[in-house]
Amino acid sequence: MKAIEFIEAKRDTLNEKSKEFWSEPILFFALQRAYNSLQTDVPYFLAQEDILGVKDQWKYRLEHKMIKPISVLVDGVEYRVVANSKFFKVLKIESGICTTYNHDLGISKAPFQDGEKIDIRYKYLDEIKNIDCEIKLPEHYMEALSHSFFAKVWEKNPSRDNRVLVNAYKRDYEIEKNMLKNFGKVKSKGVRSKYKKV
Repeated sequence: MKAIEFIEAKRDTLNEKSKEFWSEPILFFALQRAYNSLQTDVPYFLAQEDILGVKDQWKYRLEHKMIKPISVLVDGVEYRVVANSKFFKVLKIESGICTTYNHDLGISKAPFQDGEKIDIRYKYLDEIKNIDCEIKLPEHYMEALSHSFFAKVWEKNPSRDNRVLVNAYKRDYEIEKNMLKNFGKVKSKGVRSKYKKV
């Protein structure tokens, strides 16, 4: 489903509850925020990258914007991931660590020898940049996305009635989000994964 199709499908619900005119840019911005929030709360997309180390280089660019690291191996040795703010303090005194921030991966083992292999698996953020972009989340995420979207739309106009709607949609979003988290736990126990690999 494209972003514009999602927005148009929700217009009827918005029109039933309000006579306010909702412009496409406002609705698209609410959808972007909802889409990113849902992926941050319940990460879905999984990437795996193999990077060749370069001598004297400790920072590497990742293909996607990372939300959550899964594992980092350097020449088969697992590295511990630390928060970005702490990384530079321990970089000089501790080996076997790495940090991640958005598209960047920092490794404490620098300088590398050319050709050392870095394997990283991580959950990443799939962004919708315009109304023609596809919403790539699976069907079982769409109810949570809808609740988050409506909450973010109604937040724009802070009337008393709208606050009631915002709270109701946020409550429903929390319920759906928790169901998704539980669904993920069940899948990890042996149900075939639908994670997208790159």
